[in-house]
Amino acid sequence: MNDAEKYRRLVKGKTLTNLFFTKQDGPYDYRPGIRPAYFFSTIMELDDKSQWVFDYDSLFEWKAADTLIELTNENWDLPEALTFKGQTIVDLTEGEEGNLTFHLGNGITIAHTIDYGDQLSIRKLN
Repeated sequence: MNDAEKYRRLVKGKTLTNLFFTKQDGPYDYRPGIRPAYFFSTIMELDDKSQWVFDYDSLFEWKAADTLIELTNENWDLPEALTFKGQTIVDLTEGEEGNLTFHLGNGITIAHTIDYGDQLSIRKLN
């Protein structure tokens, strides 16, 4: 069993009760002319009890002492209709590059990517 399958078994059927992020480190202007890079961790709370940090290709229990900031539609500039809290995780897929994407019961996907800094994608599938 590969890591993605272990992660899938860990989260599938659980309720995403909250999302958090750590204070963003940056901006770093590594490539002038494009927007600066920021670095942060994304943490999901499952079933109101456990917290898990996830990034591009891994998932592990959150045990750091860093201050967590609750992720909301307002502070992440997401449409109000994009509902992710209180949703059941119905699947976890692994892309060709090993990247993890969480699929919620209402069609929302969540992925933390590392390209030019850290990026978090929360979107509704068509």
